[in-house]
Amino acid sequence: MVSEELLKKRPKRIIITGDAGRGKTTFANRLAAKLNIPCYHTDDFYWEVKFSRPADKLESLKRIVEVYKKDSWIVEGTSRHLILPGLAKADLVIYLKHRKLLNQYYVLFKRHRLTKNESFRELLGLYKHLFIRKYRLSYERRMPPYERILNPYRNKCIFLDSFKAMDDFLEKI
Repeated sequence: MVSEELLKKRPKRIIITGDAGRGKTTFANRLAAKLNIPCYHTDDFYWEVKFSRPADKLESLKRIVEVYKKDSWIVEGTSRHLILPGLAKADLVIYLKHRKLLNQYYVLFKRHRLTKNESFRELLGLYKHLFIRKYRLSYERRMPPYERILNPYRNKCIFLDSFKAMDDFLEKI
């Protein structure tokens, strides 16, 4: 758990990342409103056309690096190449996680039914990807797990694994 001392300093540069379907965007927006800090979503940098055509990787990286130069920001998302440059500059890193893979599958299925931006086949592909990552069956060379990426920044990380923990954090900060 992150120290109370760190929270008392009212962090102004915050990264929120974590598991798919955990509520990163909603949490980031709520935190931004509470702290009166601008909020940026990596999806807005990653996608040229949302969920269908990715932007140029180097161009999206240049754009987000400009955000990281500002005095205050909240950046949320999972795109590693967009999150990594901000980790050293962040005052606080929040990782939102699901306790169990089946919970994550359920949340993603509910989200899939409510939105029209992915096919059922894409949902199954996401399930497969999450299963492989969860049990480290491959991807290790290309994409290290977030636990390893965040390890050098442990002193400024907090891990929240439930909506109650997220609400408690928002009350405390």
